[in-house]
Amino acid sequence: MTEIEIQNLADKALEDFNCYKVRRVMKFLKWKWSVTDENGDEITRTPTEIEIYRSARRLLVEAIRDGGHSSCGGLTAYAMHCDDGTCFARITFNAEESEYDNEWDKSKKDG
Repeated sequence: MTEIEIQNLADKALEDFNCYKVRRVMKFLKWKWSVTDENGDEITRTPTEIEIYRSARRLLVEAIRDGGHSSCGGLTAYAMHCDDGTCFARITFNAEESEYDNEWDKSKKDG
């Protein structure tokens, strides 16, 4: 993919991503990011909608370039390149997640 195609796909994936809603959930959960203020000092606070958007876009571009996933601060971007030359991209906000892998459990018992 060209750089323009990557940027356009990231923009398309973000069209329906509601940064306002993400920020409201973050504020409710007292979720904070470490950010640099206008003086160059690192502070911890809930990110603005613009910061959420910029971070989501950066993660999408990384995932699209790599054809995998990229995550930070509760945001996860996924991208998959298909054989026909198309690409699928998605951005999610993850407030809670759980996973279980019984293969890991088996190796722990065997090892």
